[in-house]
Amino acid sequence: MPKKIFNLVLVAQAGRLQYEAVLFLASLRANSPKFKGKVFVAEPQRGPCWERNPKINSKGCAKRFWTWEPRFFPLKTVILAKATPM
Repeated sequence: MPKKIFNLVLVAQAGRLQYEAVLFLASLRANSPKFKGKVFVAEPQRGPCWERNPKINSKGCAKRFWTWEPRFFPLKTVILAKATPM
């Protein structure tokens, strides 16, 4: 049976999640160099649900993301926000 190709979606925003997303991608690339799926990074956008801009704010993280070439897309924050319990 052939292996199925699947895609991954990560959420990366200012603060801890941007670093966790970088670590995840580093681990994926190091341990699964033949991964054929696409990696998408959902980045929350500024809106009424946020006190501060939630977009990735670390230049180091941004540089690392581009090294691995994930596909970014904006995540509209209509309901989810900083205070949303996980």
